[in-house]
This record gives sequence, C-alpha cells and structure tokens, in this order.
Amino acid sequence: MAFSVIAETGAGRGVACPCCGCGEAREFLKARDLYNGRLEVYQLLRCRKCSFAWVKNPPEPEEMAWHYAGSYHTAISTGGEKAAARRWAPHRKLLYRYKQGGAILDAGCSSGAFLGVLDARAWQRFGIEMAPEMAKRAEQLTGARVFAGDILDAKFGPQSFDAITSLHSLEHVYAPREVLLKFFEWLKPEGILYIAVPNIDAWEARLFGAYWYALEAPRHLSYFSKRSLEAMVTAAGFTRVRICTPASSYIEPSLTHVLVAVAERCGKHKKPLAAATEPSLPFKIVRKAFRSTLLEAFRQISGWAGKSAEIHAIFRKPQ
Repeated sequence: MAFSVIAETGAGRGVACPCCGCGEAREFLKARDLYNGRLEVYQLLRCRKCSFAWVKNPPEPEEMAWHYAGSYHTAISTGGEKAAARRWAPHRKLLYRYKQGGAILDAGCSSGAFLGVLDARAWQRFGIEMAPEMAKRAEQLTGARVFAGDILDAKFGPQSFDAITSLHSLEHVYAPREVLLKFFEWLKPEGILYIAVPNIDAWEARLFGAYWYALEAPRHLSYFSKRSLEAMVTAAGFTRVRICTPASSYIEPSLTHVLVAVAERCGKHKKPLAAATEPSLPFKIVRKAFRSTLLEAFRQISGWAGKSAEIHAIFRKPQ
C-alpha cells in the first residue's frame, strides 16, 4: 500500500489533453471512491506539457447521480453552513478586494452558504446547483434565484453578471473549457471570475497519492495545478489577476482514508468517511491540539511555498 509518492505509471500517448490539446498524456495514478468505500478503480491521466490531470473513462453523466447519493450533499452543505461567517470570510475578503457589489452568480452553490454571507443590499444573488433539494434550500436560506441543473443548461443572458464564483465546482464538471466559455459569455466587461479548486501539486497530494482526500474520484473529474488552471481560463478569454495557494489542508480526511485501507489489509472493517459517526470527546481534544499546532504550521508553510491543498484565483473579463 505505497502512498508516499505520486508517480507516472505508464504511457498514454495519443490521448489529447482536455486543457491544451497535446498528446503527451501519461498514466498518473489509480484511485478509488474512498469516501464511500467502493471498489471501482479509476485511471487518472496527466498532461506532461500543461500538468492538467483528469479521470480517464469516467462514469456517464446519467450514472453520476449514484456517486453523489447518500450523505454526500448533506456533508457538503453542513460543512458550508457550519460557522458560515468564519468559514467563508477569506473567500468573501478576496472577492471584495476586486468587486464590492452588483449581480453575482455562484456556480455550484450547494445550499447557498457563500451567497448567504454576501450583503444582500449590495448584491443581486444567483446560483446554480445540480442537486434540486440543495438548490431549493439555497433559495430558502438566502433568497437567491437558483437554477437547478447542469451549468451548461442554465439560461442566463450575455453580460448578466458583475461577478461569477466557482468555489470547488469546476473540478466536478465534464466539460470545464465549455463551462469557462459560458462564464465568459455571462460576465459583463471588467467582470470578475473567482475560482477555487484543489491543488494537484500540493505537498500533501504527493504524500498521500491515491489516498489524498481531494482526489474524490469519480466525483472530481479534473485536477488543476496553478499552471493548468491559468492556461485553461486564459484560453477562454480571461485575463489573470491573481493566483494564490492560501493556507489549507485535507490531511485529516486523507489520514482517515489511509487508516481505512490499513484496516482492510488487516482483514478488519473500518467505516469510510461517508459512514463516519460523531467522534468521542477524547478524540476531539486530541484533534483540536493537532489542528492548532502541527497542522496549522503545515498549512501556513505549504501556503507560503505555493504547495497548499487549494488554489484560489481571480480572473477578469477584458473590456
């Protein structure tokens, strides 16, 4: 069960990169749906030229609902809503640095937690959410107008928005280039696009390999580095404003994946994250100490080095 290094495992010549189109893809690693504890194995490819990575032969779109079933949407919405003001404060701060009001679209808004921390007096709030129950909840909690369905099926007019946010949603879509072109169409000139995605070049991604939480196969279909994200977004017509890797980490859930795998190898059963229960009080105390010391130090250092778990990027539609 080697998980110390992500390695290119073979050749994939002739496979066109969805980001840059070159035929220099290589087999990157094999990953399972560890969140749900499923056994299907997915092959990830990575482009040697632009460093973009993606799932080879993902499930068909009509099959994907099964991979989001169960506790997934509830876990995401709960995480977004819990202490929302603090959870979304860095995202709000970065957005407000470049745009302070207008019409905003949050693509992949879940239950609307981010929209909910924006000033309703300054913003006309809109959302897109694939899960109908989450879209309805977002409307109820925020008063935003939310389209339930695929981003490419939404019927917004050209130059409708002053800002569009895609906070951990671009990695979920089948056609990220087409989605970015749609964002470009919907934005007004000088409009801002704010994207957050996992960073496939993160130190912890190399450490955990196939057990890195943010792989999330097959729900995550694309994996970005700073270089590939900039290449894909600027190819859609945008101008780079800022790309950063703020202090962030998925070490805790990644360790859970490793522990589950070790238990499997030892013939024991340990619940995957999807079936996890509330931890005990002693565990919570130890976890809090770990978070405030070693984990926080790692988050800050990896962020400073450009190797933290997330990429946050601001792009602008030219005049």
